[in-house]
Amino acid sequence: MVNFEALSAVVILVASMVSSRPQTPDVLRSSTGYPGSIYSFPYLCTVAYGSKSAIHFVSACTVVQKKFAIASLDSMNVEVPNDVKPVHGVVFWYQALHNLHVLTGPYQLYPNVKTDWYEKNKPVIHDKTDKNDNYADVSKVINVHIPILEHLHSENFTSVKRNQNSFEDLIFGAFGLAMSIGLLETVGFEWSEFTLPAPLRANDKHMLRRMEWDKINELEYHSYSQTTCVVGVWKIPSYTLAYHSVIYVPKQQCRESYCAYDIRSCMKFPDNPNTVCFKSILYTDLCPADRGTALYCHSFGKSIFAILTTALNCGQQNLPCVYTLSSKIAELVTMVQGKMDDPVDYSKYIVKPDHEKK
Repeated sequence: MVNFEALSAVVILVASMVSSRPQTPDVLRSSTGYPGSIYSFPYLCTVAYGSKSAIHFVSACTVVQKKFAIASLDSMNVEVPNDVKPVHGVVFWYQALHNLHVLTGPYQLYPNVKTDWYEKNKPVIHDKTDKNDNYADVSKVINVHIPILEHLHSENFTSVKRNQNSFEDLIFGAFGLAMSIGLLETVGFEWSEFTLPAPLRANDKHMLRRMEWDKINELEYHSYSQTTCVVGVWKIPSYTLAYHSVIYVPKQQCRESYCAYDIRSCMKFPDNPNTVCFKSILYTDLCPADRGTALYCHSFGKSIFAILTTALNCGQQNLPCVYTLSSKIAELVTMVQGKMDDPVDYSKYIVKPDHEKK
């Protein structure tokens, strides 16, 4: 069994309407949030493109298994910068598989992160005791697994495709892909106090799904008494870990918010049964480049409840963000590798205060 008490100490040491055209470059990233520490949210990762000359940050992601991270396919369906196109002839990030990596650890988003990892075929682990070296732990991406839906409202995946050269045949909704989570298969991660898999309340997708529906029903009918959940982010321009406290937005209110934002989406978004809406209690919210980060709920068994998949405008016009439920992670991983990994003992990686080390 997962030691959720231990994990909680690690996670929060501070308290077809639109065409399939690609998304615009995600320059927006959260600039607000409550401060975290370098040990907060050890499952928060970054998808990056690395070469000898430059690093491009693609989006946030979430480590979920020894070899897998969850990322936003909408964030990968973005045109690459001009300095990348001539080198490899790719147009979108999902086509740049040869040089995509998952970065973890407290220095993963620093502007001067070291670039000695661009062609490694095994995890690159760095000593973080030297504060002058802003290294990230790095794991090369070897496959991108894409879930396939039969139609826009499908609850379950019909199959999984790997390393698509085009997203044109995928199902799109009002503001991007109908199912935007993708599974990044890497050469593997090394667990430490800085890098750990996101905690799922159960490994079985059916059991997890029942738990989710129970929680959703509770929130729908007793939303006035709910407690907040948290979402870890990288805060710009300080490049520090932070978090947003978020609250559940009932389905009808969420649909009405998106209807007011874009009349073409009226009562049709969000429309997939695997999605839920949450809104930051701050005056701003999560941004497009934050897609792929995880929603952690203490009230949901001290575990991950969902993955951020729609964040249009950083909370402007009071627009909620849309998340894909965590049972889809279990479903996707099981379809790819046959089973979920055994749970990790998080208590091994808790960092004790100095006065307790003696």
